[in-house]
Amino acid sequence: MYIQLKTDNVLETVIITMAISCNDILREGSVTEFSKDDLATLSSSTPQQLETCLFILGKNELDKQRAQILWETIKTVYGSVNDIPEENLKQFGWLISGIPVADFSNITVTDIDTVTMLGLYRNLSNYQVDTSDITKSTNFQLVALKQTIDNQWSRKTPEQLTSIDLTALRQILCAFNDSEILSIHPDSYRDAAGELATLQNCPKSVLSQLVTLAMDDAAFGSPSKWNSIQVASIGCVMAGLSTASRIPPESMEGITPDIIECLPSSFLQTMTSKQMQHLTTNAASSISSGQMEGLSSDQKDAIDLAITGLKYTKQSSSATLSSTST
Repeated sequence: MYIQLKTDNVLETVIITMAISCNDILREGSVTEFSKDDLATLSSSTPQQLETCLFILGKNELDKQRAQILWETIKTVYGSVNDIPEENLKQFGWLISGIPVADFSNITVTDIDTVTMLGLYRNLSNYQVDTSDITKSTNFQLVALKQTIDNQWSRKTPEQLTSIDLTALRQILCAFNDSEILSIHPDSYRDAAGELATLQNCPKSVLSQLVTLAMDDAAFGSPSKWNSIQVASIGCVMAGLSTASRIPPESMEGITPDIIECLPSSFLQTMTSKQMQHLTTNAASSISSGQMEGLSSDQKDAIDLAITGLKYTKQSSSATLSSTST
């Protein structure tokens, strides 16, 4: 807020930041209505007061700066990272994107519910660069989180990870290296695949190794034999394939809008027109303008046909259009 003061016949505007409380945040239902300066004043709260609205702070996606301010505010309230109860950490949601690399090693992660919350997509940075001291970088949040989980929670080798573990880790798998991914048992991956189908912003190398697991006979076998249910389970991990053309066209009916969202344009470019035609109307309609870039005119026509519910039916050497029911 601001007030105007008149001194020596000069009108001055003075900005005053009033401390907000959890009651204010609870009343609004989110933090989006408050400025960054407002959010910083939460540091005057007690831990007990802050806990009443903690679940709201990270409920919605936050820009990096707001998330960082809220994290520093929470640290101030509790005194240190080590003093933040794990039960409270489970409520952080999108707020975890504001945790600096150096602080990840001090958070408490001993419960699978905490790992599950941390494993959801929260836009953590992840640059797969080999370095002996990740704390010197601000770009290794996901790698730092993985190290903390390795040290505190799982204490398992990749070979020992179960499907339940993989489901909890989810996005954190994007920080695994190639050999770690390939050490995972294919049947464990198979049983967790449906939960990993919408991994976002995973390095291509990780997706390549995950799809290698998917092609194992103990998982889903050859892409040429995948059905629509298996395609739905594998989802965005398909982006690790060198080409999509081996997948039966009718199996593409298993692709959902959520899967479309995390498939790169480079994968769509390897799909045949016949595969495109087998996309459901909802999936085809979900393809963004950015994903359409680089597609051939035939592929774009096939997408239009999928959207309208029309398909090409081959009859001898000519193609005729037939309407299909949706």
